[in-house]
Amino acid sequence: MNKKRLDVAAIQNELEGSVFFRKQQPLPPATPPVVKTPAPRQRKQTEPVPGVPPVLPVPLVPPVRGTPPTKRVMKQRHPFDIYQDQYETLQELSLEERKQGGIGSMSAMVRDGIDIVIAAKRNGVLPSSLLTELKKRKA
Repeated sequence: MNKKRLDVAAIQNELEGSVFFRKQQPLPPATPPVVKTPAPRQRKQTEPVPGVPPVLPVPLVPPVRGTPPTKRVMKQRHPFDIYQDQYETLQELSLEERKQGGIGSMSAMVRDGIDIVIAAKRNGVLPSSLLTELKKRKA
């Protein structure tokens, strides 16, 4: 059996003009991109409105290192499983609080509960003993 030989030169000649088989051109040396910094925005001077005091500029106050923040940082959306009756009770308490003009935040109630458990554990008190004591006072 004689195998037919391919004419490699003819095939290369045909494929040379194809967009799929072009020889890669060497890339020019990379130049660092020019970063344009925007010019500071100039506020438009508006004419004062009669009867309205002018708005004075407020200087920025840099944060002081080493001082704790005045507000606790919020951890967003960490899922915890709770029992159905706990959720329903939170909804009822939230509704009661809203009816009395409060915020009725179930998240705030859960955060308060977590703070109570943390404080109890740090003071060597079992959180379950706190619940038992509260139930005794209610009865």
